[in-house]
Amino acid sequence: MMLKIGHRVLKILLHTFYRFRIAGRQNIPPGGAILCCNHTAYFDPLFVICVCKEFPYTMGKVELFNKKWKAAFFRWVRVFPVHRETADLRAIKTALDLLRAGNRLQIFPEGTRFKTEENKRGVAMLALKTGVPIVPVFITEGKKRLFRRIDVVIGAPYHPEIEGKKPGPDDYARVADQSMARVYALRPNRG
Repeated sequence: MMLKIGHRVLKILLHTFYRFRIAGRQNIPPGGAILCCNHTAYFDPLFVICVCKEFPYTMGKVELFNKKWKAAFFRWVRVFPVHRETADLRAIKTALDLLRAGNRLQIFPEGTRFKTEENKRGVAMLALKTGVPIVPVFITEGKKRLFRRIDVVIGAPYHPEIEGKKPGPDDYARVADQSMARVYALRPNRG
């Protein structure tokens, strides 16, 4: 009950301070799904949460959990820790279990707010191991200034395909790159 109230309060606050334009909300399927998002600002996860009917689960860098009160808060809003520089088996198992149980999980394959050459492969591995669809989500890039428009565009869900029976590192890299290409293909023309 408190989580629903918190979700509603978050929506009211964000809609008060930002001008939202949401497209494709109907593309979020029922049941397990990975919301694959771009990431250029600290508050990006909040904008994705705001377009969902309830808090999706989110992987958050372990540094967010460095104080007890912060750890309690983030767990309450369905964030679980991940060590980004290692293959964090605990975080991977948590994500697999959540998706297999029919939950939504938002992931930022760029791994950071600052653009890097390589997308993290977790989104591909999780989708291929669980069979849940990937839903590309584009969020307005750059700083999110108060009272400015924020576009959140949700694309059609899709199931990545591989050629062999068992995916390998090349498959994960290819699917991760394809996923982010689908996200950026949703960028609205603001002209």
